[in-house]
Amino acid sequence: MRSLEVLPPFVTVTNRRTEVSDLEAMVWRVELQANRLETLFDSEWETVARSPQQRARAIPDQPAAFQPLSMALNSEQTGPSAVYRVLVIVEWYTRNEELAGRGQMVATSYADGQRSTATRREGCHGVRIVA
Repeated sequence: MRSLEVLPPFVTVTNRRTEVSDLEAMVWRVELQANRLETLFDSEWETVARSPQQRARAIPDQPAAFQPLSMALNSEQTGPSAVYRVLVIVEWYTRNEELAGRGQMVATSYADGQRSTATRREGCHGVRIVA
């Protein structure tokens, strides 16, 4: 695997516990995590690469204007029995740059980036992998 592209999450600001007008920005980023087949259920996932973060203005009841994120990586570092997953992290910030909330999820749709097959959105994300 040489690189991957992660489609942006669909995120809106509608938190009823925080005044939406207090929120200024949303940020998203991804972490590539690895484990090994032989220790998959016995070991913690290890973060092996992080994308740059992307920031968007928080506009009430409108989706964030996020774009796909890409990152290069060297899968030879983790060995031939490596298993990967992509952790998607979204954070909300106030006008004072204070963290107002954080969510994370593991991406569920993966596709080979070398093929013309489109990544299918299944309510979460899509990840394109370039081998």
